[in-house]
Amino acid sequence: MAAHPAQYGILSSRDVVGMMNNIYEDTLAKVQPQLDLVFFHAESDKSQEQYAWLGAAPVMEEWKGDRKVTEIPAYDFTIKNKVYTSGVKILKDDHRRDKKGNIQQLIQEIPMGAARNPLILLADLVNNGGTELCYDGQFFFDDDHSEHLSGSQDNNITTDISALAVTNHGDVTTPSVEEFIGAVLKSIRTMLAFKNDQGQPMNQFASEFLLHVPIAYSDVAYAAVGLTTLDHGKNNILKRFKIEVLVDPLLTAADTFFLYRTDGTGKPFIHQVEVDVVFDALAETSEQAVKSRHYEYYAEKIESIGYGKWQYAVKNQLI
Repeated sequence: MAAHPAQYGILSSRDVVGMMNNIYEDTLAKVQPQLDLVFFHAESDKSQEQYAWLGAAPVMEEWKGDRKVTEIPAYDFTIKNKVYTSGVKILKDDHRRDKKGNIQQLIQEIPMGAARNPLILLADLVNNGGTELCYDGQFFFDDDHSEHLSGSQDNNITTDISALAVTNHGDVTTPSVEEFIGAVLKSIRTMLAFKNDQGQPMNQFASEFLLHVPIAYSDVAYAAVGLTTLDHGKNNILKRFKIEVLVDPLLTAADTFFLYRTDGTGKPFIHQVEVDVVFDALAETSEQAVKSRHYEYYAEKIESIGYGKWQYAVKNQLI
């Protein structure tokens, strides 16, 4: 019987670097739409960047007497860049014997992880949003944000699912579709009521959102935004909005989800890049390979993420 041809050939380090670049671009094409929904992308040329966060322009009013000009309050905050890297060390002989492509498959995970890094960082940012400060000096998710004429505002809410007027009930980690829809609607209502520093509604016309949910809520979240008709013929009011779902296994609370506005003038988070990803190898005739008989393949990138508009994000814990 004739032998089947090998699926994987032995690649040179140059070929491996090219493969990593291609896989990075392919993965980024899948990830980028989600990144664009929640991140304001900023280029950087130094170790940290300072942002001047301005208040809102006032609404128009009837001209009486002299022209009225409002002084705009400003806030400053800084995002520091960080170096991120990932790599593997492989015995030279193992690389040469890799007829089945096991090593190549391992190396392919490096560019995939590099493309997903902002989403991985986002999970940390959100998990810690109740204890980390944003531009106004308050925790990003807090119950008493206040700016000039806005009054006290809360983007750290809870929903008592037992109090919802629904037909089917679950519990806080496995809510019914109706309960989850009710909780999402509460998040939307909360966001629609937010006022800017001039005391004017700032999310009045919001209609596009991203639901960021833990694994426990994956099924119910997709059903909540996907179903047109619920039990007993009820219409799903969430269909009035455009809502995407991001299921994130790195979210630590199984009873909590997050809602972000995605069609506003800004974004709830900032993604800052100083040096885009670079893939490289220490292989073949490199001093590293000659001395240790090891090949190294790695990725490196200098970037960071930070908090943007808290008014475009609501944390909701089911109780």
